[in-house]
Amino acid sequence: MNYQLPWRFNLVIRNVKKIRFFLLTIIAVFSFINIISAQTMQTTQRSVYTRVDNYIGGYLESVPNDYYNNPTKKYPLIIFLHGIGERGDGSPGALERVANVGIAQRLKNKTFPASFTYGGTSYSFIVISPQISGSAWDTPIEDIIKFAKKNYRVDEQRIYVTGLSMGGISLWAYATKTVDRGKEIAAMLLATPGTSATAAQLKNLSSSQIPIWVTNNTGDPYNSASGATALVNAINSTVPAPPKALLTIFTKSGHDCWTATYDPAFKQGGLNVYEWMLSKKRGTAQTTTPKPVLTANAGTNKVITLPTNTVTLDASGSKVTSGTITSYSWTKISGPATGLLALISNGLQAKLTSLVAGVYTYQLTVKDSNGSTATANVTVTVNAATTSTAPPTANAGKEQTITLPTSSCTLNGSLSSASTGNTIVSYKWTKMSSSPSAGVITNPNSVTTTVTGLVAGKYTFSLTVTDSRGVSVSGGTIVTVKAGTTTTNVAPKAVANGGGAVQLPTNSRTLSGTASTPAPGSSIASYSWSKVSGPTSYKIANANAATTVFSNLVEGVYVFRLKVTDKNGLSSTADAKIVVQAAAKVAPKAVVNGGGVIKLPTNSKILSGTASTPAPGSSIASYYWSKVSGPSSYKISNSNIKETIFSNLAEGVYVFRLKVTDKNGLSSTADAKIVVQAASVAPKAVVYEGGVIKLPTNSKTLSGTGSKPAPGSSIASYYWSKVSGPSSYKIANPNVAETVFSNLVEGVYVFRLKVTDRNGLSSTADAKIVVQSAGTANRTIGAGDSVSIALAEDNIIRRDESSLDFKVSPNPVQSDMNIAITGDLKGKANIAVYNIGGAQVLQQEFAKDGSGTLNKRFNLSKLPPGIYIVQIIIDGKYKKALRIVKQ
Repeated sequence: MNYQLPWRFNLVIRNVKKIRFFLLTIIAVFSFINIISAQTMQTTQRSVYTRVDNYIGGYLESVPNDYYNNPTKKYPLIIFLHGIGERGDGSPGALERVANVGIAQRLKNKTFPASFTYGGTSYSFIVISPQISGSAWDTPIEDIIKFAKKNYRVDEQRIYVTGLSMGGISLWAYATKTVDRGKEIAAMLLATPGTSATAAQLKNLSSSQIPIWVTNNTGDPYNSASGATALVNAINSTVPAPPKALLTIFTKSGHDCWTATYDPAFKQGGLNVYEWMLSKKRGTAQTTTPKPVLTANAGTNKVITLPTNTVTLDASGSKVTSGTITSYSWTKISGPATGLLALISNGLQAKLTSLVAGVYTYQLTVKDSNGSTATANVTVTVNAATTSTAPPTANAGKEQTITLPTSSCTLNGSLSSASTGNTIVSYKWTKMSSSPSAGVITNPNSVTTTVTGLVAGKYTFSLTVTDSRGVSVSGGTIVTVKAGTTTTNVAPKAVANGGGAVQLPTNSRTLSGTASTPAPGSSIASYSWSKVSGPTSYKIANANAATTVFSNLVEGVYVFRLKVTDKNGLSSTADAKIVVQAAAKVAPKAVVNGGGVIKLPTNSKILSGTASTPAPGSSIASYYWSKVSGPSSYKISNSNIKETIFSNLAEGVYVFRLKVTDKNGLSSTADAKIVVQAASVAPKAVVYEGGVIKLPTNSKTLSGTGSKPAPGSSIASYYWSKVSGPSSYKIANPNVAETVFSNLVEGVYVFRLKVTDRNGLSSTADAKIVVQSAGTANRTIGAGDSVSIALAEDNIIRRDESSLDFKVSPNPVQSDMNIAITGDLKGKANIAVYNIGGAQVLQQEFAKDGSGTLNKRFNLSKLPPGIYIVQIIIDGKYKKALRIVKQ
């Protein structure tokens, strides 16, 4: 791993004591870096292709490493919003763009710590990074917060929101739209938000009391540092006062301030952005135990005039609210190469010598006993020896006349000049009060600006220039706007489309002026493209075409201008900006195949990384396998090859990780899950209802409903078959739990039930059916209990239970016989009719569910006349019989 120190040393070391101090500092720094590099990282980010609403089709989820091991614990939540360049529908391939910026990128690269400590307590974050489509983000922000609260264990007192560029702009608009929205948020971090505050927003912020931190770059080409400063100043001057907003301005160019902002190593006031979030909590006052505040003070800006070429910088104004300042160091940030710096009193002062004409910027870095660091800048202006005392000259340019519908003009102060030895350091354009109220100066602090929205009338504009000595003078110019009369003096309108950002190796972009329009009655005669500013390397395919290609572009910001001229010779211009970004380093893609499910006693599986691919032009240099989670028992046959065996596995869920590193040191990881299941337990087959029947009864119902699966399983199928017995039989349905066996003949049958569970495991149980011939005079009522039928005078054959009674009507009977059963007995009931010889001629089974009268009907029309016995058996225990006469 390569480390780059976050500062530069530019010291003249004059003695051995200072060399020793320098080396001890370097050792301490590298020791600190080694501690940081050993920190455990949060490694759980994954793509979730779940639609949250019409604007969010997917999101990146990262939960704490111990989330699933603590099923009742709640965690702080961070909602991270991307910029305009990462918008998409949340589908595979689109969603992953979100992981290229901000917190999501740190989680992807495994550089987001697994925990942060604040107030002596360790916290881990749930991080949700949605991909949002469209340009109106108010609704999706509200929906993703509700979605996260519903689907994750969120500590609702610690909901933090942060966004970069468009994400920051949208969060500001969302959180300050209503008081209730703001009160749901514990803290808000905005990276290069590029927005301003309205009175209504500030009023809501006073009530909701959201703590806010804003960051920006000094050289941001889209959202200026001055805009960020103005936003924070507006918040901090609001009455009643919300929590004091923090502001960080990084001294660097470009739009990307978020990489530095979300770096855990970056701290302000002793806290990084995550610790700062944790210091805020809803349900409590937005104040924390004051941490020691370290303030760096580099003194006032210095101005000297040659031949004086020495000045002393003083850091004695630096202070810390608790503790002591332990070190001072000075670094030159910008200015002429000539000049020496020597420390006095261990850096409390710095003496600058051998200075030459120009403007120097030095940065003071102070550290305290609390481990905090603070910086401050000071400028030293060295005027040439021949510097004139004369004031600068303000030249606002020539008077201009335009005719509507042309409603804009360009003001140019480039002819302004400073006196000898001085330089102009600022420009300021203002519209005089005597001018019409319409008209907007688009860039009042630029040497050249446009004025738009002009109406008919005479405008007076003032240009104030200030030189390096702070001397200011003003000059003016007049713009006369005439009302339109005819179309002959109305210039065409130039429109240049296609500007934007490209990333190397893409080094070309097409700009189009086809949307340009002539005045009514006129036509466009020519187009002309030219470069206004930017790097020297570029090529215009055809400078005189309406649409053309700009190629050979290099890293930097280009401004190209289109001039459109109509047939009357009138013209107008429009500019387009192309931002060329440095080429991104592409890591290899790790792919793991072979994960899945095994069942003990099988305890090994092969995982393969052979499908991993390097970035174009690179190659894979190494593979490394490791365990992420799972039982402690396992063995990797070889951790450093692309395909290896994982053995000695025990029951449980394993996650193994492959790290693929290419020849450039770039790497990525992929995980595979192996689920080891316990050895299977078969179900238990149980068969009820076997027994004895007597012909002519030739059917019997067998039931397997008492069969049971193993714990955690279920029965998938039943299957009945004959094991032994006569060849004549029929099974109504062999694939149900309960079925009827018919067409039986005299003999002993054994039928088998096979029960199979959802895992394919099975067991069997047998049932015996004994079919007796019709010739015997006795009927077996129960196992081992044979009763001879004898008639009593009152027609009652046998009574085993006084509470069982039944009546037959009519008796004698010719065709239909009604049987009324009374009593409180319940269970399976069997009614059988026997002839006087003991042969069964009719039989019916049904369920009796309790007290009351149960009626059953039999048709005896086909029986020959004679004496018959009607017998009822309840629950296999209680029996009663009556004699009837069939006529």
